[in-house]
Amino acid sequence: MAANKAELWSQLTKAIDIMDTTYKYFSGDASTTPNMLADIKTLETDFKGNHISDTASQIKSFRNSASSMIQQGASLTTPILKELGRIGYYSINNNISLILDDIYQGMKDASETVRYRNFTFGAVSDAGVAVGNGTVYRLLKNKDNYDIEVGAVNAGITKIKCTEDRYSGRSEGNETFIMYGSGLTNVDNVELGTAPTGTATIFALTSQDCTSYLTDGSFDTTDDTGTITISGWSLDTPANFLKETTTTYRNTRGSSTGVSIEITANSYMTQNIADEGHTFNSSKPTMMVVRYYRKASCDGNLKITLGNETVTLDLTTVANATWLDLTLGTGTDDGGWYQQWGKDDATIKIELESNTTGTLLVDEVLITQPTFYDGKYYLLTAGTTDYLKGDYFTFTDSVLNTGRIQYFINKMFGKMLPHATTGETYPDA
Repeated sequence: MAANKAELWSQLTKAIDIMDTTYKYFSGDASTTPNMLADIKTLETDFKGNHISDTASQIKSFRNSASSMIQQGASLTTPILKELGRIGYYSINNNISLILDDIYQGMKDASETVRYRNFTFGAVSDAGVAVGNGTVYRLLKNKDNYDIEVGAVNAGITKIKCTEDRYSGRSEGNETFIMYGSGLTNVDNVELGTAPTGTATIFALTSQDCTSYLTDGSFDTTDDTGTITISGWSLDTPANFLKETTTTYRNTRGSSTGVSIEITANSYMTQNIADEGHTFNSSKPTMMVVRYYRKASCDGNLKITLGNETVTLDLTTVANATWLDLTLGTGTDDGGWYQQWGKDDATIKIELESNTTGTLLVDEVLITQPTFYDGKYYLLTAGTTDYLKGDYFTFTDSVLNTGRIQYFINKMFGKMLPHATTGETYPDA
């Protein structure tokens, strides 16, 4: 007898509850007592006698069996998920990962949710130990503006450490960093650790490293011998733009000077993405960073645009005579996903509007697709001072894993579903 969508959801929640009960019994999920893992550690603390080697071997075997049983959660839920995908969300796929994508999209279209995992995302800090003064940007929202709840089951500390600088083989402003969990990583399916697993390599970037996505973000090709021109850029009123070589964000790599652009009145500059031959992977987000400097207490608004998405800043709310960043597609801004910014004849635009006094310098425009690690996306920018080997950043995320459906979908398949803090469509069993 065929099951309907509601019946399949009911069965899925009950199957997940079986795994949840099993997991909590074996490891306690850091809260359930008594549990097998805690009891094992209590016994090992009390070990005395000649039996220890044999008993430890049996404990290891017992623990391996428990770990294997927890791992079977994917096998237990996969048949139900496949049928739920077909019956409830019209999936024609056989691959469970693609089926979960179809379930996600169907739930999103129908405004359906499960309970959230309940993340708290920590701020990135260099703790005052880094010589380089760039910035780590991270994206915490998916294409539909849900918190990204894919990642290490217990979240934890992530460290981003410089392993190669300009004195050990890298170019200045393009240093090598490694991202990794700083803490106890997974022992097995019983003891899941306190930090993300695996590593990712991430490079510090300047505008010169973003040429696949933007032409001349450093403005080095600026020619002001007549009417000012900048390769790849169109200026609405060229007379309102000046080439500046004294006040710049950083020197061009391999040079003792840099170039910034001074906007002297309400104007804008644009770059057509297609005309410049730039392409983007629509399954990954894009991040945009524009460095700006208020000169002579410049007022008005700075607006940066990528396709359909625009970020606006009131310049009177930020410091004068200081290089600062305006970003699009970082933090909780989902505007960097192609599903948000994509449009026909998409352009990149930098604009000064409502200006009555002062001028604005812009430099170091970065557009890139960021590095993926533990479910989230990261961009590491070079600053005015370059990084040195040993520089590092850290941040600490925490998660309560409130929603057990969401928790196990992530744990078993590395996926997430549309979620809500309360009032979810499909509550846990």
